[in-house]
Amino acid sequence: MNERFNQLLLAALLFLHLYLLAHQPQTSGNRLESATLRVLGPIGHGVAGVSEGFSGFFSSFRLLGTLRRENAELRRENADLGLAVVRLRAAEEELRGRRRASQELLADYGESYAAEVVFIDPTSWLRVMVIYSPREVPRHNQPVLTPGGLVGRVVAPAGHYAKVLLITDRSAAVGALIERTRRQGLIEGDGASALWLKHVPVQFDVRVGDRIVTAGVDGIFPRGVPVGQVVSVEADQGIFHRIVVQPAVDLGALESVHVLTKAAIPEEVRQQLGLAATPAPGGR
Repeated sequence: MNERFNQLLLAALLFLHLYLLAHQPQTSGNRLESATLRVLGPIGHGVAGVSEGFSGFFSSFRLLGTLRRENAELRRENADLGLAVVRLRAAEEELRGRRRASQELLADYGESYAAEVVFIDPTSWLRVMVIYSPREVPRHNQPVLTPGGLVGRVVAPAGHYAKVLLITDRSAAVGALIERTRRQGLIEGDGASALWLKHVPVQFDVRVGDRIVTAGVDGIFPRGVPVGQVVSVEADQGIFHRIVVQPAVDLGALESVHVLTKAAIPEEVRQQLGLAATPAPGGR
């Protein structure tokens, strides 16, 4: 508004000057024109200066407001970034805590290293998966598990990658026992999502809800790793129980696993001792 007023004032003064020039005699025009210019010139210059000053002032004021808004926005963004960093640090610390807890839970089974699940075979319904370990190199027949229980074993290592045969595969075999009675049997996969506990005579007590763990007698898996829970028991031809076991680990929700560095009995030693060979991974 001030800038507009100054412009109108300058225009009015100039108009007054032109009017006086037009209505004065020619003889006194030069003297009057000179006097008028001496009076109006500084005024016009002052008005122009004031106008430019006001314009520069308001431009600076607008720039200051813009800078303040940008500064406030940067402060908000900085606060958001700081909060994000705090959250990331908290998540990282939580992940480290979980890893430490996992290592502590698995300590009874021996040393282990973490591996990432990168692939699960969809054509065989979770019977084979691929893991990746950036620091360690998986070895043949190393047990694979989680703090919740047994997952399977390494059957085809390839550098830092490895193929793992899951316990639900039909060719999988795990020496196991009923924790409550200590009666041993053999866990085999049904090729889908369940397990069978075989070779348990009908005269031995087996109940729904019984916990099944590894027996540690197959030369591959350590003793005491949770395998699953009995969900069904019935007589099979009057000789053995027909026992269905639900796996302790949800194999369809695995994102990471732990691989035990426990060395299995070498095949040549098995042959020298007359032991059965390690079960083959079903031709995979």
